[in-house]
Parts: sequence; C-alpha cells; structure tokens
Amino acid sequence: KVAFFSLEMTKQGLVDRVLAAEFQTNGEQIRSATLSDEQILNMARLGRINHMNIWLDDTRRQTIDQIRGKLKMMKAKHGITLAIIDYIGLINPSDTRATREQQVAYISRQCKLIAGESGCAVMGLSQLNRQSEGRSDKRPGLADLRESGAIEQDADVVVFPFRPDYYLPEKPLVEEAETIIAKNRNGRTGIIGCKFESAYSNYLLY
Repeated sequence: KVAFFSLEMTKQGLVDRVLAAEFQTNGEQIRSATLSDEQILNMARLGRINHMNIWLDDTRRQTIDQIRGKLKMMKAKHGITLAIIDYIGLINPSDTRATREQQVAYISRQCKLIAGESGCAVMGLSQLNRQSEGRSDKRPGLADLRESGAIEQDADVVVFPFRPDYYLPEKPLVEEAETIIAKNRNGRTGIIGCKFESAYSNYLLY
C-alpha cells in the first residue's frame, strides 16, 4: 500500500506512466490521445489500475512536516507500508533562514524519523549533480548526490538507476541498464543488470 507524494508531476501524468507500464502501451500515445479502439477496450477490460493500492498526492510546495502529517493519517486510514517522495529537492524548507544544506539535512533526518515512527519504508528521490557527466565512466556514486551529504549519511539504502545508452546519439528502444546499490546498511552492495523500455518508462530485471 503506497503513498506517492509528487512535488513535480501531476496525478494525471503519474497515472499516464502507470498505464503505459501496466498495459505495455506507448506513453506518447496515451498523452496524445491516439490510442486505437482495441487498446482502449483492452485497458478498460483489464482495469487493474482501479484495484492498485496507490494513493497519489500532487500538492506543490509542501514541507516535510506537512508530508509527515498526511502520511500519519494515511497510515491510520489505509495501512500504508511504503511512502515515496518525488523529490527531496522540491520540498519546501520549514526554516527559510537556514542554508540549503541545512534545509536538506533537516528533510533527510525527518524522512528517517518518519520511517521509524510509522513503520513504513520511505523512499526519497534525489537529483544528482553534474559531475558524473564529465567523467569517462558516468556511473553515479554517493559523492554525486545533490545538495547535502546528509542524504548519504541518513539513508539505509542508496540505489542509482543507470542507463549507459542514455548518452548515445541514437538510443535503442530497449536499453541495457543497471541498478547500482551503492549503500546497503544491512546487506551487500553491487550492480544488478536490467533493461529499460523507453516507450513504457519501465525497468525490467533479467
């Protein structure tokens, strides 16, 4: 049971992504309303999205304290087990007088506290800085996390999706990709091979 807090995309945009991945339909066709009658009927007939335990919140410019309060209510009402925040850099600071690094450190600590008090897994998405793009090996590392080292310090697990073919002039429809487990407090680190289907925005493990 998932609570998805999106500070960047709208609910409609997120639902479009879910539909594309769930029904193996090109996302551009959904956005441009060029689906065939057969595709629409198949999506309506299957209708699994109606039964997915996902609650979307696309409120812009909210603080981590507001997210914490909402999640507490959703936990009590729906039994949420996973909270996803997309993304940490867009969360409004609770203290506007603090430096950006202090603000992100506070947000990171609150995510840790939310996970502890609610019993939910909390996944906080973060942007990277641009340093990796200037290296010959463009695989991201912990030092590439943007804005604060507190994210690396507080997180139990840090995972980077990596698409080597992203940097090619012409990308294949199905790319060889990697899931890099850069930090794992209670287990192993390493690289897991996978594939990325760009039409569906979908990562697939081998």
